[in-house]
Amino acid sequence: MVVAVDACDECFGACHGLITTPVRVFTPLVLSQICRLWRQCAHATARLWCSVLIRQGPDPPDLSKKDVRVYPNLLLQTAFLNTYVTRARALPMNLTFQIHQSSDDVDASLDIWRSSMSRCQSLYVNCPDTIWDQLFYSPIELPLLEKLGFAIWQRQIQTPVLLLNSLAMPKLKQLEIALWGVNDTPDGVDWSQLSTLAIHCYI
Repeated sequence: MVVAVDACDECFGACHGLITTPVRVFTPLVLSQICRLWRQCAHATARLWCSVLIRQGPDPPDLSKKDVRVYPNLLLQTAFLNTYVTRARALPMNLTFQIHQSSDDVDASLDIWRSSMSRCQSLYVNCPDTIWDQLFYSPIELPLLEKLGFAIWQRQIQTPVLLLNSLAMPKLKQLEIALWGVNDTPDGVDWSQLSTLAIHCYI
């Protein structure tokens, strides 16, 4: 039995770094439903739960297309995000958010998303500027964050300068930016601390 547990741990550990949507049909939750031994191993392998993608699918999805992937609602994904954060224990998280429009589910999920970000070593956010403003309307501490990437597009009439002053990122080393309709580079970044920088602006 000890050998079996060790073997499971090695296999599950190989999944570390995979970005997965937190629903029952994706790793690692699916590994938890094979048998009792696998469930015990999966729950005990903290690194298996460190990488999560929160993705807002089309509403409603276009089921006429072949191979269309139907994503669960954001509230369900957010509930599972809490499970991931808990099972990752003290390990840093890698979170990706792909949100294309405001909704009641987005509004209801924002506080949990913000609290989860404090655990991030890597964070990527793809959203319109209105949702970015909702996410970072007040200061947020990101003490572990080493890599930040974001793709922001403008939906407001005005063309603002994107402000990052509300993000405290003392360990930030890598920054990747893609901007649509934002007419200047972000303000509030300590550029001297970066080892890698990529900026793509589309007007």
